[in-house]
Amino acid sequence: MSPQLSLLPLGRQNFDQIRDDQTLYVDKTRFIPELRKHGKFIFCARPHGFGKSVTCSTLKSFYSGEKELFRGLAAEEAINSPNFVARPIIYLDMNLAAGSQTQEKLNSKLIAILNSNAKRHNVALKGNFPAGAFLSLLADVYNKHSQTRIALIIDDYDAPIVKLAHRDKIIFNQKLFQTTGTILERFYAQIKPASQFLNFAFITGVTESSGTEILSGLNSLSDITHNTELSTIMGFTREEIENNFTKFIDYADYKFQYGINELLERLKGYYYGYSFDCLSGLYNPQDILNFFHDKE
Repeated sequence: MSPQLSLLPLGRQNFDQIRDDQTLYVDKTRFIPELRKHGKFIFCARPHGFGKSVTCSTLKSFYSGEKELFRGLAAEEAINSPNFVARPIIYLDMNLAAGSQTQEKLNSKLIAILNSNAKRHNVALKGNFPAGAFLSLLADVYNKHSQTRIALIIDDYDAPIVKLAHRDKIIFNQKLFQTTGTILERFYAQIKPASQFLNFAFITGVTESSGTEILSGLNSLSDITHNTELSTIMGFTREEIENNFTKFIDYADYKFQYGINELLERLKGYYYGYSFDCLSGLYNPQDILNFFHDKE
């Protein structure tokens, strides 16, 4: 039993690592070609533990043209299509800028995120202020790759401000909160003038775009948070659990002796109840993985 249980992708948020390590992967890649049908700049909000980082990483691998990773998956045909074009990637993990307690620290962390992308593309980052450096980076990477338009992926766009909002109210710093919001708003506002350099942008976070001014400068943003066609792009449906976790369900049933139907109903009572289109019900992926690992 132990070797099978080790195949769960606990602690892995990178698609390439999940595939290279041959851990269990619930195939969501059928949604990748569908995303472009909904616009050039796509936004999707989901709670913590719902697979935002895995989704972003999957898009990174897809647009990079890492075809081997998609062998046997739903997007295999799309990535092998004669019309497919591999894109230079700008990947911003905004969790790396979370917890900044001063304006200077936030600026420094944003510059560091941009600089890591610049180094990956072998270009020099220009400027000491995040907004200007971001716009210059997009232009330079576009030109570096023979004017091939970029795939921009931003994971947890609101992490720097969400972490401040969730701090102990006794030490909550309203001025820092507002300053952080202003810096982020100016930063993301660069996406619009950089449109000519971009083929596609995908942005995730826990805060809906309509609930914050941070993305207000990007008025062409297509928010798929409550879109019915894409509502199950993250999270597990019951069908996906039954089809992908068969052995783990058997192992858990062996311990609890409820019977499989009763076990699945109990899982529903604990981890189900999420819906983003008022039609499709979803389970929290992180909770499901933890349950099948711990069997508790």
